[in-house]
Amino acid sequence: MRMPNASRVILVACISMLAVAIASEQNPPPPPSCSGGVSLLNSADPTFPGFGWQWSAAGAGTTFQVSAGFGLYRVADGHYQSWLQYGVGTSGSGVELLGCLAPGEYRYSSGYTCDYYTDYIDEYGQTHIQRSTGGTSDSGSFTVGVNDSKITVRATLLDPPETAGNVRIAYGFGPNTFLPKLRVDNASSLQPTALSGQWIVNLLPGDHFIFADSSCGGFGAAFITVPSAANNPEYQIRALNNTSGGVAEIHTTTTPVTATVPLGARFTLSLQRAGPTPTSIVANFGIGSAGFTNATSNPTLYRSSSLLEFKGSSS
Repeated sequence: MRMPNASRVILVACISMLAVAIASEQNPPPPPSCSGGVSLLNSADPTFPGFGWQWSAAGAGTTFQVSAGFGLYRVADGHYQSWLQYGVGTSGSGVELLGCLAPGEYRYSSGYTCDYYTDYIDEYGQTHIQRSTGGTSDSGSFTVGVNDSKITVRATLLDPPETAGNVRIAYGFGPNTFLPKLRVDNASSLQPTALSGQWIVNLLPGDHFIFADSSCGGFGAAFITVPSAANNPEYQIRALNNTSGGVAEIHTTTTPVTATVPLGARFTLSLQRAGPTPTSIVANFGIGSAGFTNATSNPTLYRSSSLLEFKGSSS
């Protein structure tokens, strides 16, 4: 049976469209560029409070969504847990906490993805197909030890007090930490931003209790007594002219101290706690500009300047 010319044309056109559809599906256009990365955060990064992962992803062209994933496998019992985070539009980044981890060995893997649309023509016309591109990122293993949940806290009375306060609180959290907290007595919690650090606070006279803990369990505590104002020691500055010798001058620190030093003299300054037997304490001295009561007006080699040398190693 012979087919009419018009039918042959239609049949040829349909076969051509089907061939185009098959070719388009088998040879889709190249994916858009997709970049990113995922990395583990642990004790090697002490500024991060606990185990976690950091991610970023960005896509171009027809990308409509980006995401990143992190998988964690516990070797001892085969427990597997995974996390998935999505960006906003064509880009995203973030830092995610893993929470509290049981002691043991862990293996992890991660990756990022850019989802995009591609078009092709089939027998029904133009069609959108969702595809994905991306890459694997950081992978490896790490171990959580029992001491990784250890918490330490120490309180030290500052003698003499500093401008910021009279008590130094030093703290340390192990890497297996989740939402670390510090509290002084019943006051509001201090939120640490690192696994270790210190605060200088001003505490009233009396007994104080400092407590540190995290959602992963464990705690650290310290107890300190701040003396009352009546028991606060008096501090003195001791000045001695080493060049001429003589008796050292002692001044209280309640008022500004003025000393007159001959040019070329060698002298020492020290801070001490007053009492029947004065006790020297560690102190930092700063050097300011020298002043002259009778500056020489006639031309001289050094009319209005002098050299003041500080030797910190000398006692």
